[in-house]
Amino acid sequence: MDYCGIDVSKGKSEVCILDKDKNILFSDAIKHNLEDFQKLDAHLTKDTIIGMESTGTYSAAIYYYLSQRHTAVYYVDTLQMYTYARLRYLHIKSDRTDSRLIAEYLMTEFKRVIPIPMNDLKDVTRLYYKTCKYLCKYKKSFLSQLEIIFPELGQTMFVKKSMGIYQLLLKYPTPKDILEVDDEELLHIMNENMIKSHYTIKHINKIKEAAKTTVGVPNYPTTCFRQTIELLMIHQRVKEEIIDNIQILLGQTPYIKLLEKYGYGVISLAQVVGEVGDVRRFRGHKQFVKYCGFDVSQKQSGKMNSVHCFISKKGSKYLRAIFYQLVPSQLRSDKEDFYEFYNRLKGKGKNTRVCMVAVARKIAVRTYYDMLKCH
Repeated sequence: MDYCGIDVSKGKSEVCILDKDKNILFSDAIKHNLEDFQKLDAHLTKDTIIGMESTGTYSAAIYYYLSQRHTAVYYVDTLQMYTYARLRYLHIKSDRTDSRLIAEYLMTEFKRVIPIPMNDLKDVTRLYYKTCKYLCKYKKSFLSQLEIIFPELGQTMFVKKSMGIYQLLLKYPTPKDILEVDDEELLHIMNENMIKSHYTIKHINKIKEAAKTTVGVPNYPTTCFRQTIELLMIHQRVKEEIIDNIQILLGQTPYIKLLEKYGYGVISLAQVVGEVGDVRRFRGHKQFVKYCGFDVSQKQSGKMNSVHCFISKKGSKYLRAIFYQLVPSQLRSDKEDFYEFYNRLKGKGKNTRVCMVAVARKIAVRTYYDMLKCH
């Protein structure tokens, strides 16, 4: 029986194949293309055990290619692999050494990691998260420039989420430009491309009154201001399209039924489902909590027992963030026992953040059992 260790990096991988006596049968770097994949496949037999570390997008292609042709293809546990490497090579770290280490590690009773099936929902929800992040940056830039050009507009109108205001300022960015345009023209621009006409002449009059008495800088350059508005509008439209796609993809899963239960929204539920996949792959709620990174790290030796314990944070940072963000809305609700649990911890003198993390862990446990009931 042979053992093949693959150290994956961007665009290429280092491969090492050992026999049962740890003799090197093949060792070389391969590029991530069909020719080199076939070159590697020629050195593998049906009994070869193949292992690699999960490196996200970089390892997906080679894992898929090999798993279609061989049955014993595994991801190895990164943490155990790191511990194994420290015991053998303390002062050497290279791709070639890592590939040999993985091959040697496959000879032990290593922990096999079941890869999460690739799903579109996970990618789309992460794209939604990144889009919102960029949208917040552009809004901040827009508001800071508006404070220089037309500060009264922010006091008169709600400008943070108004596509009508964006369309108006994109065409007429300064108060002087707005005053020179007819009221009907301004009204048409603000209601253009909107499903429902939201603005009226009263809104136009308020804007023009503010423009007459503005203290904004009249000669401030507006090129950057307009570009920022264009980016804002593009990201706002993309965000809306992503939400529509998320609803469609979530409807194709058995977990769509959870929307009828209090506490779940379309975005938060889609993020959880996208990151978790099939919840049945976890043996119990403790393993699920550990995957989220909410498991507590403990230090104890003899009579010494650490008082200050922290969560490990070794799991999915996305799931951890989702459950933590759900805490305030759950505490405001009387439909669950989270508020009572939170107050009980506060009564023991716990820090507010510690209490919120504990509630987030409790929400994760409830979500695990709610998702199980959908099967």
